[in-house]
Amino acid sequence: MFRQYDVMAACVVVLLTVPQLVSCDYKPSPKTSLDYVVRGEFLTRRGRLDEAIENYRKALEIDPASAVVYLRLGQALRLQGKLDQANENYAKALSRDPKLSYAYFEWGRSLQSQGKLDEAIEKYQKVTELAPKFYLAYKFWADTLKQQGKSNEAENVLRKASEVDPTIHRK
Repeated sequence: MFRQYDVMAACVVVLLTVPQLVSCDYKPSPKTSLDYVVRGEFLTRRGRLDEAIENYRKALEIDPASAVVYLRLGQALRLQGKLDQANENYAKALSRDPKLSYAYFEWGRSLQSQGKLDEAIEKYQKVTELAPKFYLAYKFWADTLKQQGKSNEAENVLRKASEVDPTIHRK
């Protein structure tokens, strides 16, 4: 069974390829939050972060229970460098869906950017518990350990990733 964010993410990918979006003529309907999320994704990909954030906030007015919208809002805020606000939105996403592994990953990235390395590692570890084949989580976890001067531990994390998924090549 698909969870809400699986369906929403699939719709975003499909709708981002619609020709009307290329010219940015797409106008969201106030009837569904998905329209605002799609527009927000489109704007985020084009670096128009203020407009993207506005659309995500409109989506939340319609569907305040959506973990995915809080995740997307957090991502846009992180890209603007508003890391504390991004972290708040990742926490809100996870309060609505504690198994949303990508929210832990993004939160880890934000914390790592803030120099909160121990907290970032906790988030990356959580990602690997929820999604053991999420290679980037292992890579960012290992990179964070390297930032702390823990090269041996970093190598162990990458070795674990290779054990979980033999198609992963350590770099």
